[in-house]
Amino acid sequence: MNTMFEGIKRFAREEDGAAGIEYALLLAFVALCMVTAGPLIKTAVTTIWTNIQTALTAAAWCGTHGPDSLCRWQGRSEHERKSQHP
Repeated sequence: MNTMFEGIKRFAREEDGAAGIEYALLLAFVALCMVTAGPLIKTAVTTIWTNIQTALTAAAWCGTHGPDSLCRWQGRSEHERKSQHP
C-alpha cells in the first residue's frame, strides 16, 4: 500500500504530464482558429486568383487583336472613346 502512495506522489511531482496537456490545449486552440478562419481565407484567395485570371484573359485578348483593337481605349471615359475613336 505504501508503494502505491509513493507512486501517486511521484506522478503528482512530475511535470511532463502537465507540459503535455498544455501542448494539447495549444494545439486544439490553433486548430480551432484554423477552422474558424478557413472560409475567410478561402474567399480572399479565390478573389485574388479571379482578379489575376481576369487581367490575364484581357491581356491575352488585347495581344491577339492588335494595337487597333478597343484595348487601347480601356480605362477612358465613354466621352473620350466616342470623340477620339477613328
